[in-house]
Amino acid sequence: MPRHFAIVIDELNLVGFDPRDRIAAGAALEREIQRLFRSEAPARTTAKRIEQLVTAPITLRSRSPAADLGTQLAARIHRAVSQPQRRQERSRC
Repeated sequence: MPRHFAIVIDELNLVGFDPRDRIAAGAALEREIQRLFRSEAPARTTAKRIEQLVTAPITLRSRSPAADLGTQLAARIHRAVSQPQRRQERSRC
């Protein structure tokens, strides 16, 4: 039986990107998150609430499509949610 869960992104701060690219990046982010979580849903024991996710910088080639940004962000979100919790994270979640 499939599990249901929600991913809510209240705020996404992108520094150094053309504001016109935000719709394409957001659409790619949504598509890739759906694809990743459908194909590799986190185990019930590893899924967690993340109050804030700060990632390492994402490097894109000059003139990369905005969709590349969305795809990389989705992978980082999926990894953060799917990784087993560390002791210190448990107390914050």
